[in-house]
Amino acid sequence: MRLQRLHHRLRQHRATIRVKLPGNVSKAKSGTHAELAHQAQAIERRVKSMLKEHRKQDTRGEQVAEARCAGLARAKALKTEAKAIRAFLQSNAKRQSGKGPERKSNLTDNQSAKMATGKGVIQGYTGAATVDAAHRIIVAAQAHGSGSEQSLLVPMIEQARPFATAKTVITADAGYHTEAMRRRIDSAAGRALYGRRIATVEPVFGNLRYNKRLDRFTLRGQRKVDTQWKLYCMVHNIEKLSHHGYAQ
Repeated sequence: MRLQRLHHRLRQHRATIRVKLPGNVSKAKSGTHAELAHQAQAIERRVKSMLKEHRKQDTRGEQVAEARCAGLARAKALKTEAKAIRAFLQSNAKRQSGKGPERKSNLTDNQSAKMATGKGVIQGYTGAATVDAAHRIIVAAQAHGSGSEQSLLVPMIEQARPFATAKTVITADAGYHTEAMRRRIDSAAGRALYGRRIATVEPVFGNLRYNKRLDRFTLRGQRKVDTQWKLYCMVHNIEKLSHHGYAQ
C-alpha cells in the first residue's frame, strides 16, 4: 500500500537525461570495415616481411635460437590478430546510422559506440534514465550504444507510461530534441519547466556516478551493459525508498 500511495503522489513532471560512460572495450580497435580491412592487410604485410627476414638470417646463420623463437612467436600472434579481424569482417555487417555515413565497428564490443564527451572521445555506452521530479525515483532506464538519440526517446516514454497520467510532462536534454520540441521549449512556460530538469536529474546521476562510483561499464554487449545500468538504477531507487521509510 505504501508503494501505491507513493505512486499516486508522484508529481506530473518527468525528466529524461543521458550520461556517456566508457565501456570495457578498446577504443583503438575501432574502425569502419574499410579501415579494419586495411589494418588486417598491414598486419599481414608485416608478418610476411618478418618471416622473409627470418629466412634470410637463417640462411646466413645469424639468428640465435632464443631470438628466432621470440620472432616466430610474435609473427604467429600478429597472424592470429589479422585472422581475427578477417573473421570479424565476415561475420559482422557494416554499422549504418540511418541514411548517414557508416559508423565505426569495434573488435572488442561491436555494440558499443565511439562518442564525443566534454573530456574527449570515449568508446562505450549511453545510460539514459527518466526521473520523477517529486521524489527523484527512476521510472525508466536504458543503456544503448547505437541508434539516434531521438529514436530512443519514445521507448523511454513508453517504459515510463505505467507511472504517468494524461497530465504528465516529460522533458529531455538537447540530444533528444527535434525542431518541434525546441519551439515548444522556447516559451516562458517551456523554459520554466525545462529549467527544473537539471534540478531533477543531476542529483540522481551524481549519486550513481560519484556515490555509487559508476564511472564506467564493466561488462560487454548491449544486453549486459543495459542490465548493469538498470541494477545501479534499482539500487538508487531502493536507497530512496529506504530514506522515505518504506523499509519499515
